[in-house]
Amino acid sequence: KVYSKSEITTAWNGKAFLKLMVRWMKTDIGAIGFHQIPVHRDDGTVYQTEEELGTRLSGGCQRQAKEDAEFLWKFAKIGTPVVVI
Repeated sequence: KVYSKSEITTAWNGKAFLKLMVRWMKTDIGAIGFHQIPVHRDDGTVYQTEEELGTRLSGGCQRQAKEDAEFLWKFAKIGTPVVVI
């Protein structure tokens, strides 16, 4: 279930900003959650395009297009169940 949310946070390695982070699982190095496509801290460019969503470019989080991340951010409250299929 969703246990916390942040409008913006930093990736575990400190190299990226993650906007609209909705966390649902804790790990040894941080958290797994849903968030907008990450942006590089140094220059603000995105790590991937929307066309690349769903490919193996993540460390575990579910990356989303801006519109989808905004919807989930508004929809998911603390305690909302998350089911992984």
